[in-house]
Amino acid sequence: MKRILTVLLILIAIFTLILLSCGKEEAKGSDESNDLNKNNGNPENNIAAEDSTEPPTDNSQQEAFTPIEADYNGYKFRMIGFDSYQGSWKAVTYSEIFAETENGDPINDALYKRNRAVEELYNIEIALTPGVSYSDRSTHANTVLKSIMAGDDNFDAGLILGYQMPKILTTPNALIDLKTIQSLDLTNNWWDQKSVKELSVANRLYAVVGDISLYSAFGTVVIYSNKDLIQEFDLEDPYKLVKEGTWTWDKLGEMCRAVVKDLDGDNKITYKDQIGIMSESHSLIYSLVSGGQRLTVKDKDDLPVLTVNNERTVSGVDTVISVLRDKNTNMNTGDVTGYGNAFFEFTMPKFRDSQALFFYHQLYTALNLREMEADFGILPAPKLDASQEGYNSVASEWWITYLFVPQTNTDPERTGNILEALGYYSQKYVMPAFYDVTVTNKLVRDEGSVEMLDIILKNRVYDLASVYDWADISGIFRDIYDRAQNNFVSNYEKKEERIKTAIEKTIEEMTK
Repeated sequence: MKRILTVLLILIAIFTLILLSCGKEEAKGSDESNDLNKNNGNPENNIAAEDSTEPPTDNSQQEAFTPIEADYNGYKFRMIGFDSYQGSWKAVTYSEIFAETENGDPINDALYKRNRAVEELYNIEIALTPGVSYSDRSTHANTVLKSIMAGDDNFDAGLILGYQMPKILTTPNALIDLKTIQSLDLTNNWWDQKSVKELSVANRLYAVVGDISLYSAFGTVVIYSNKDLIQEFDLEDPYKLVKEGTWTWDKLGEMCRAVVKDLDGDNKITYKDQIGIMSESHSLIYSLVSGGQRLTVKDKDDLPVLTVNNERTVSGVDTVISVLRDKNTNMNTGDVTGYGNAFFEFTMPKFRDSQALFFYHQLYTALNLREMEADFGILPAPKLDASQEGYNSVASEWWITYLFVPQTNTDPERTGNILEALGYYSQKYVMPAFYDVTVTNKLVRDEGSVEMLDIILKNRVYDLASVYDWADISGIFRDIYDRAQNNFVSNYEKKEERIKTAIEKTIEEMTK
């Protein structure tokens, strides 16, 4: 009898625990329903909670995104920018605005998925109008301005190449100050906060960079390293040097000299031999700005002030030129003749075939290097010296795209809501796909390069002198690079007054 009673007591206890457990689950379900009700019962308004179960992206920690409750009744949201185009470089086969269908390519499919998510969210259609081929990129600014100046409502927003933007930015009353669009929250991390801060003039912001700008990721300047050569010559691990803070131009130069080899036996180093690093005439200005040397800063009124003429510029030029223009060790792609595109037809194959330790170029090159037999790594530009705090990177104005909204836009608030969604879903889908494709070589993911990409893309800087290229200020540094001679002071003095006049004109035009 005692046994029967004991068994009954145990069964009652178990049954009680089950009832209590069910009650807790029921209460939990009720709490989840209440959370949805806080967002007017619309599950789309609870995206942050839904996404929290997913692993974070490689490139940034996801921020919460709470879209407004809106139905735009099938509105065609029109953006001007690049159409996809079949060129030598894989990067130009993508439109950062539009993907017609899924085709198995990770970046294309991510763009497609992003657009469908935003279209379903707000009941809109995203359209590329007009789509300009990358081969016709020099017409972008004229196309934009012709439409705006005519007062035509042809597009809601646009993404235009950096070197084309100054013409649009300095045309009075062409663009809307992005800070005045209440629905556009520029503090969200899918907008590059450095661009928000550094691209403004007189506290007005007419262009910005963010995860929506795929070409800005493509155009970011990096240094590719050949891992096979690093191993063959028993060189220091560049990833480790970066993390230790000792990745400098002096260290890079030392490594370059260690791998030089006379391949053709003529007792001299030429483009036919194994060399250290391949670069171009723009590499000097990239290196200086990445090294923390600014051409301009902004004063208390958020106006650009020329600051380039100082001792650190002169010493920085010496440091970089002594490495890049050492003709016994390294090579200028501009010196190579006999090719339609020397970068694509000569420089990249030379790096791919393990005849160069480093390759100084933009990130889009990685898409063409994926089938490279040797393993390659991706590194930030070196520090000018070890005392520099952290690493900076820049994007080529020939590739970076800036987002803008034209004055002809009839509903900026609707546009802001849609751009926020595009930014969020670009961070959620497009940038992880970009990371995966960029750092995967022969189907092997390089986690070290993932860490380097984080450093590179999170620390881009935007010098207004590079954006506007006042009085061809960049030409000073191209000339130094081409001549392999540090004549900065004399070159600068010849142009100083013209540069200052150009800055004053820009300020006047942008503050009318």
